[in-house]
Amino acid sequence: MLLALQGTGKVTEYLEQKVQTAYPLMDKLIEEETAPCFIEEQCMGLLTGDLKPSRYLFLSDFLKTQFPSRYARWKQQGILVYEIANLEALLISIFEDFEFGENSETDTAFKYVLLKTIQEYFHTPTIIH
Repeated sequence: MLLALQGTGKVTEYLEQKVQTAYPLMDKLIEEETAPCFIEEQCMGLLTGDLKPSRYLFLSDFLKTQFPSRYARWKQQGILVYEIANLEALLISIFEDFEFGENSETDTAFKYVLLKTIQEYFHTPTIIH
């Protein structure tokens, strides 16, 4: 999501809106004389909730374990972030169809579909892969 926002130049706008959503919670907790460390934890949970789990990090780990030589080559070539972002865009419908979430790591069918789709991606005629 953050890569897409960066591509449209809207990262700052997104972050400002997210911070605005945390103010009511922060004000309430301060008024209740909540410990600062708990306020920070609660506000960070609110701010990062829609970023978890990260599709990007999931794909990075998936590639690292399922396709270690490709992962290492992309990393060495300096195109790893670019390729993971490409894959993330390609796999949007799969992530949505399987309702990507905390339990996706153990979903065998989801991982099989990812594996096959990524293998197809590797075999598409391109310059970089």
